[in-house]
Amino acid sequence: MKKFDAIIIGLGAYGSSLSLALAKEGLSVLGIDMYDPPHSYGSSHGDSRIARLANGEGDTYTQLAIRSRVILRQIQRKYKTRLMYRSGGLIISSEDVTEINHVPNVYRNTIKMAKKYAINHQILSANQIKKRYGIFNLRGNEEGYYERDSAIYFPEQCIKYNLLYAKELGSVHKVKEKVLKITENRDGVIVVTNKDRYAGNKVYLTAGAWNNSFLKKERLLNKYIKIYQQTLFWFELGTNFYKKYNVGRLPFFIWELPGRHKGVYGFPLIQNGSGIKIATEQYAKHINISRKLKRHNIDSKKFYDNYIKPNFFGITPRLIKTVNCMYSVTPDNKFLVRDVGKYKKITLVSCCSGHGFKHSYAITEAIAQIHLSNKSDIDISSFR
Repeated sequence: MKKFDAIIIGLGAYGSSLSLALAKEGLSVLGIDMYDPPHSYGSSHGDSRIARLANGEGDTYTQLAIRSRVILRQIQRKYKTRLMYRSGGLIISSEDVTEINHVPNVYRNTIKMAKKYAINHQILSANQIKKRYGIFNLRGNEEGYYERDSAIYFPEQCIKYNLLYAKELGSVHKVKEKVLKITENRDGVIVVTNKDRYAGNKVYLTAGAWNNSFLKKERLLNKYIKIYQQTLFWFELGTNFYKKYNVGRLPFFIWELPGRHKGVYGFPLIQNGSGIKIATEQYAKHINISRKLKRHNIDSKKFYDNYIKPNFFGITPRLIKTVNCMYSVTPDNKFLVRDVGKYKKITLVSCCSGHGFKHSYAITEAIAQIHLSNKSDIDISSFR
């Protein structure tokens, strides 16, 4: 039985980019996924992801976002394909906001990070936002942070080309194959699936909501990570508003709404007829972690009446489609890259959903560096 340097379980955003990062270092890599990625059963789908460069979550997150952009552009150039669109990004906030978006004071901290890392940005008044975009029903006391180089990443395409690149470098990927058991000893790990057995020096768990299936004896996940059902909505636009919502004119937006626990975020219209993608996040009800996750839809009419109708111009109540995502979240929204198990041959990689995709390339590059030399160019020790 061949022994791989690393076995990766789950080939979504982090599993696919980790397969590539390890293969770039010349390591033998096996990746396993119970589905056929890119797929819609985790949190790495839904057409688009927000990619801010300045991150109000702090220095490490900002450094990771900047480095990830560099790596993504390299892949884009290599395959002459589009994996992102530089749309710009707008964050709207006010003094009345009580929302904690990942960390306290994320809006002010974002401005601080932009200044520190010389990220091109503007601070817009409420009147400037109204005149420039004409879609937000502002109260008048808001201001906006506009970041010119913010982008929209296309998650399914990113995963597709991560896996293609990794395979070209020698990674082996087993899809539609379910992991049944992981055992470790001083010499490494054995992974048993419904089709075969595999040996490795190290296992990386990047299976998102399914990670707990492989760590039943670990209290880590049960205590620190919860799974939340999120629903994304696509609504039809009014006839006279297509130009205003079109990509190139409208950036993606994050609006910290006053008087609400969570704000709303959305994307410009990228394809005619696709509708405007818009959503909020809910953390009131978590789902028990298991292999048989139940899917719950947020009521679209309630969402429209509470979040869209009072705050936006030009979005009709006609629902085009919804997509469900399974968010893996820690109480403090920080990422986890931590060795678990008796012999520390298993590493949990849980870079929490909702703001993890834009960091994936740099974090997995750091993990590959640590695998080889126990140190990385960007310090991720705070995640361990």
